[in-house]
Amino acid sequence: MERLQSIDRPQGAEVHFWLFGLDKLKGQLPTLRSLLAPEECAREKSILTDEDKDRFVCARGVLRQLLSRYLDMDARLIEISADISNKPHLAPTPGGEDVSFNLSHSGDYIALAFASAGRSVGIDIEVARSLQNVERLAADILSEPEKDAFEKLHGAAQSRYLLSVWTRKEAALKASGSVRSISPADFCAGAGPGRSSVCLAGGERYAVRSHDAAEALHCALALSGPDLEITEISGGPG
Repeated sequence: MERLQSIDRPQGAEVHFWLFGLDKLKGQLPTLRSLLAPEECAREKSILTDEDKDRFVCARGVLRQLLSRYLDMDARLIEISADISNKPHLAPTPGGEDVSFNLSHSGDYIALAFASAGRSVGIDIEVARSLQNVERLAADILSEPEKDAFEKLHGAAQSRYLLSVWTRKEAALKASGSVRSISPADFCAGAGPGRSSVCLAGGERYAVRSHDAAEALHCALALSGPDLEITEISGGPG
């Protein structure tokens, strides 16, 4: 297999952001599928719909392609594990220098974030849309100060606000590995576009920032520590 050009790993508070259009990746399905580990192939077979199968193969395949460029190793030899919260991470590499990563998909987009070893990163994207049952969603995900801001909005502005807040909270929870253990209503993350500092259970702080990734797409990234700087190095959606 031809080795792709290597990429310098992010340093410090830098987060590398990649965004891909699913239609473009589907044209590479055979290649992307050939990169998957046996357990990933088994997981693909367990997925019920062809659309979801393709989305899984595209996401895991392009993740392996990018990791191979950061680590300068064969994509098929990279070991990806999951922690107790089901957050994927790299198994230790021979050189001892890893990158941390996270991925998200919504609609026809797949987004990936990469950070330096030792920094926990999270990303979430949501296609802009009109939400149903906004009052119930607000009760489930908003803190009290955020509910006050939400109640001053009307119509489409409520959906935009909820999606903005949700992506920021989900990015922070994914970075911390706390998606299943912390309620999004238990903390504030702001609605963007600026940076927020989020303190989750245990006292660890995460910098959270919204990112203008594409039209009609809400996106947010989070990184452990006091700050993050987003570097977009993808060619954009296909």
